[in-house]
Parts: sequence; C-alpha cells; structure tokens
Amino acid sequence: MILLVVLAAAGRTADAEEKPQWLRAVEAANELTYKCFGEENDADCKAMIGHYDKAMAAPDADNAIRHEVFKHRMNAIAARGGNLVEAGDIAQALPLLHAGHAEMRTHLDGGKHAHTVIDNLRLQGWFLEALVASGDLENAETVVDLPRQLVPQYYELLAKSSGNERTMSLITEGVVRSEELETKYGNALAARADAWGSDARAKVARGRAIVAYRNALKWLERGDAEGWTMPFQGTNAIRFAELNNALGKALFASGDRKGAVEAHKLAFVAASCKGFDDGSLHDFDKITAARPCREAVAGYMAASGETQRLAKDAAETMYRQQMELYGKDISDLLRAAPKQVD
Repeated sequence: MILLVVLAAAGRTADAEEKPQWLRAVEAANELTYKCFGEENDADCKAMIGHYDKAMAAPDADNAIRHEVFKHRMNAIAARGGNLVEAGDIAQALPLLHAGHAEMRTHLDGGKHAHTVIDNLRLQGWFLEALVASGDLENAETVVDLPRQLVPQYYELLAKSSGNERTMSLITEGVVRSEELETKYGNALAARADAWGSDARAKVARGRAIVAYRNALKWLERGDAEGWTMPFQGTNAIRFAELNNALGKALFASGDRKGAVEAHKLAFVAASCKGFDDGSLHDFDKITAARPCREAVAGYMAASGETQRLAKDAAETMYRQQMELYGKDISDLLRAAPKQVD
C-alpha cells in the first residue's frame, strides 16, 4: 500500500518531467503481476524480480524507495518459489527460496526491521515446504524457529496497539499467516513421514507435524477471537475441523489413539456434522462441511477401534452364513443347472 502511494506521488511529479528510473522499473514489474501471481508463469516471475532489482539499483532511488520496493520484490520471489514447489520442481525452488530467506535475514539488520519476518511469512512457508520435500528436516526446524519466536512477541502487543494501525496490521498478518505457515508445514511433514514409511525419520517428521498442527490451531483460535480470518480459505470453523482431522490422523499414525479420537471429535463438532441429520445445515454449508465430516467420522472410527470391530463383526457374520450354506441340501439346485450344449 505504501508503495502505491509513493508511485502515485511520483507519477504526478513525472507528468511534467521524465519519469524516474526506479519508477519505470517498478511499473514494468507491476505489469507482470497477473502473469506471475495469477497465471504462475515462471519466466514472467523471473522478469518481474529482475525489474525490481533494477528499481532498487537505480541511482535515483533513495533508501525509503529501496526499502519499500524490497518488500514487493520478496513477494515476487515467494510467488516464483511457491509456483516451483507446487509444480514439484524442488531442485530449482530451493536455491531461489534459500537466497530469498538469506536476504530477508540480512534485511533484519540485527532486529531493526523485525517486521520483515512477518512481511515474508509466505516466503518462509514455501522455503519450509521445499526443505521438507528434499528431506532436510533439520534446516527446516532452524527456519521455522525464527517466526515461532518473533510473531508471538508482536501478538503480545495486541492489547496496547489498538490505535496503532501499522502495528495492528502486522499483528493481524502475523496471526493469520502463522496459521497458514504452520498448517502447510505440518502437511509437508506428514506427507514426508508417510513417504518414509518404516524409516526412523518418519517418526521424527510425524512428531514435528503434530507440533505444527497444534501451533496452527492456537493461531486460528487467537485470530478467531479477534474476528480475523484467512482470505479465500473457508470459514474458521471449517479450517478448525480440517486441522483437527489432520492432527488426529498424525496422532493415530504415531500410536496416540486417545488423542486422535479427541481431535476427530472436535472436528465433527466444528464442522456441524450433526446438521446433516437434523436439517440445520443449509445446502452450501453441507458442501463445505462434507469432506471434513467424512474425515472426522472415518478418523474417529479407525482411532476408536470401531472400524476394526465392525470389520470383525462383518467377517464373523459372513463366516456364519457360509457355514449355514454348507449344511443345506442343494441337490435340487444342481438338478436345475443348464445342460451342456453339444
């Protein structure tokens, strides 16, 4: 938003004279916004970052301009890195996100620009996913440690910051984006644990996934208490159900059946699954709640042992039916069989 104000002011000044070099570079970058963020075209993302580089290197850009352009440049790096991760190109995503993360840490300047950690939670989230996908769990824990320490410090300022728009914006962003970061980190770790199977590393990955899911739930509860929500990611209640289902699945896989049962129960309640039977859910709500409700029921059945009991009962019933058939006289049925045609 600040960059837009700066651009507008610079644009008005440039009406009567040639546009500043940094402004021309920023405008060139802005023209690629949809192609990079919307169409996810890697070449356009790369070009966009290049234009921001030119803006920051322009001789007519002062420190205030460079500071503001830096934030948008980092968003472009996060977008390109995220696109590569989603496309499965971890080999190309990792060095890009690693370099971006290193720049972010340099920009911190010993804590003078601590806000940059919150400004770049998306970049850190994609970096975490890339590290986990590559199997580098130790560096992933090192990376996640920074936002886990800093964002809570900003959150503690909530009660004193009601009149400070900038701080409130950072706190809000920190809360909702930390929920997103921890959720995706947990998902990446759980997927890696499943891929490792019986490997000893799977237990470590799953344990860290459980921690991440619980952190995400804490941030979701804090945001919900303030009326904040993640844009375009469904209601807080549905996300609460989805997170508890993911937590329940990880707990069950780790051997904690009791914890898994409780998590799936919370998911069932949060998604208003009873509404499917009593008619209290509207059609749209049924659509959004269908999947978390199915997962809550299936997860509860497995963790509580109900699935195994039903399977055992079904097997015993089938066995009894087969035994009854063995005792029946089926000679009439055999005589009624069709004759072979010559």
